Amino acid sequence: ATQYEFPKAIGALYHEAFHACFSEWSMPEANAILLKDEYDALVLLEETRIEAQGLLAKPRCAPFLKASAMELVVADSAESFTSMPDTAKAGMLVGLVHSRVEAGILNADDVTEVLDLVESFLGADTIRQLLDIADKFRAHDDHGNATPLYDLAREWAKLLRDKAEENGESSESEQSA
Repeated sequence: ATQYEFPKAIGALYHEAFHACFSEWSMPEANAILLKDEYDALVLLEETRIEAQGLLAKPRCAPFLKASAMELVVADSAESFTSMPDTAKAGMLVGLVHSRVEAGILNADDVTEVLDLVESFLGADTIRQLLDIADKFRAHDDHGNATPLYDLAREWAKLLRDKAEENGESSESEQSA
């Protein structure tokens, strides 16, 4: 009865419940197989995948996921990126914000400033390539088997590695996890 009094908390609860429902794969196994930046990409993209799957199963949770994302994800991530921008943080914003817009969790109008900021850093082509990967990732519905997602995580990480190199950034990302 009080869920609308605490929408961001309810959204966070839904988010964690969706992990319990849809993230049935082995994190230690993925961590052992993937490079550090690839594993980080897998975990990042899983955040929106489980919310997209949750929206399919329970559409009425949409306003709560939005409230949680706006308060807990968008504000903190954008502030962190603005204070010290780099390719890894820009990629994280694509995974956490742009991808949620594409999944229908956030409205582009609510996050225009963040979208523009990241586009000015990464460029529209790179963002489109990342979002194509995220779209494929979100569509994955074999919740107990993340192995097919490994190649998408590798693709995401390589794209960001290449962009970081292009931007003249040093990278520790190829170290194994």
